[in-house]
Amino acid sequence: MATTAQPSIAEESGPEVMTGPPVAATLNGKYTGLLQSFDCPGDIDVIGPLLDLGYYEGVWCDQAGVEGYWVYSYPTWYIWEELQPATAPSAGFKYGFLMASVECPEAAVEQGSFTDVGFAKEGELCGAMVPTGYRVYSGNNWYIWHRLNDPDVLSLEGHYGDLQQAVYCPAALEEHGPVHEAGEMEGPVCESESAPGHRVYMYPYWYTWGERS
Repeated sequence: MATTAQPSIAEESGPEVMTGPPVAATLNGKYTGLLQSFDCPGDIDVIGPLLDLGYYEGVWCDQAGVEGYWVYSYPTWYIWEELQPATAPSAGFKYGFLMASVECPEAAVEQGSFTDVGFAKEGELCGAMVPTGYRVYSGNNWYIWHRLNDPDVLSLEGHYGDLQQAVYCPAALEEHGPVHEAGEMEGPVCESESAPGHRVYMYPYWYTWGERS
């Protein structure tokens, strides 16, 4: 059994010594073909250092963003042209930001070659302590992911639309659980200013939507 610890979220937003977009901005190769980028350092206060917004087009941070796949990697928004084929460890890019992986071939007896377990709180997994997150078993390894990426899941299968804002708030898990529909609200979220709208908590973010069907 081997455990691989991943960089903390705070570390992920540290300085990069490279040319071109950081690897985090591609979601580890999920997106390719950079169409546009623009700086918006203030967004870290409401969405955290990294966010996969998905397919979008519109004005953001006083910039006219083109149609494409949007990723925020502090302090810059990146808009990509193409979505690459899915990979098993992230359940087809359903999850993002890998926090830990645990080698555990013996789990294949119960889990098979692939199992998307979903959300689970921190605890012991195959002899190793792992953090709260979304668990996937693939290729004799457990993967623990920090957040959801899939827009269909985030919108509760299209029940909500027109995403207005995402606010990073892992502490809300204790009060609301991993998924919570709060209804139409206005006012601050997790001590951050938030746009009015329909609010849904999907660990570790509060999402504010403009439309509800």
